[in-house]
Amino acid sequence: MLGAFLALLNTPEEKTRFEHLYLENRSIMYNYAMEILKDSQLAEDAVQDAFMKLIKYMDRIKERNDRDARNYLIIIVKNEARQIYNQRKNVVYQEDMTELDWDYPDVEHLVESKEEKRHIMDLIKSIDSKYGDPLMLRFYYEFKDKEVAAMLKISLENEKIRVHRGREMVKKLLEREKAHDGEPV
Repeated sequence: MLGAFLALLNTPEEKTRFEHLYLENRSIMYNYAMEILKDSQLAEDAVQDAFMKLIKYMDRIKERNDRDARNYLIIIVKNEARQIYNQRKNVVYQEDMTELDWDYPDVEHLVESKEEKRHIMDLIKSIDSKYGDPLMLRFYYEFKDKEVAAMLKISLENEKIRVHRGREMVKKLLEREKAHDGEPV
């Protein structure tokens, strides 16, 4: 399968980077997919779909370190696995669109230093991945709303709702920390 993926890439640098990421992360991704799907063939499908997405967005992660790339791949494979699971169960999630306030502060503006950024990323990882993954893709990996929606296979409106709710969750966590004199809650 690796050969088929490599044939889709253009430059030798992309091929080398992809091969490294594939060999280093394939089993980790498979384990995440198996945890959700409980079926080896479906887990393999989720991993392959995630690597296809990686090919599409290879230019976005070429400058990222291996840990960041692995985190990106884990987010994508988890969402691919959830999509497969939902398709098999014919489950459709619809977001409640009430009480949307689009005039919210940007989490981006809260992040001024590397340490603060790392802390914000830890907070994002601590919230439900349904909301944390879109935030991570949007602000850390700098994908556009439409790209995030396409990667997660959700509507643009749904993506915006999840980003909004994720921001609110992170904002509340930051407010709680501030109320406790900066100590993590």
